[in-house]
Amino acid sequence: MSETQDYNGEVVVITGAAGVFGKWLSQSFANAGARLVLSDIRLDKLEHLKAELNLSADTVLLHETDLRSNESILSLVDASYNKFGRVDIVINNAGLYPGGFLLDIDVDAWDAVMDVNVRAPFLVAREFARRMIKASTPGNIINIGSGAARSMRTTMVPYCVSKTALDRLTKGLA
Repeated sequence: MSETQDYNGEVVVITGAAGVFGKWLSQSFANAGARLVLSDIRLDKLEHLKAELNLSADTVLLHETDLRSNESILSLVDASYNKFGRVDIVINNAGLYPGGFLLDIDVDAWDAVMDVNVRAPFLVAREFARRMIKASTPGNIINIGSGAARSMRTTMVPYCVSKTALDRLTKGLA
């Protein structure tokens, strides 16, 4: 994002907002005048971020979102529209990055990575896109990828696979 770009009044949804990249995105969009929907499974970290960025209640919505849950994702979409009446930009930023050799990773850890890194961006994008289309909002949906989509690390196979899938999903949505 250009430091001179103006997002005054636009509504930006950021998943994984309590993480390192989420914090940076939140700060940048807040500085550019956007209203924010900050989503993360760690509500306490979102509250800390709100205070750190000095965000007022009328410009931010904090949503404790479990991206492994359809209901929680739908709640995020509904809450965003209930609070602001529109959404202009959605950033699928959340991601899991577990380490370990492939033969040592249990199926629950594999499923968690695929759920958060691939399935959730699909559902988040689909549900917000449906609302944007219905409201004739010319919105933007951004999926945060990784160079890991193009290089395999022996201790990061689930993450690399998920980011390759996210790359394909993004192209498919486009």
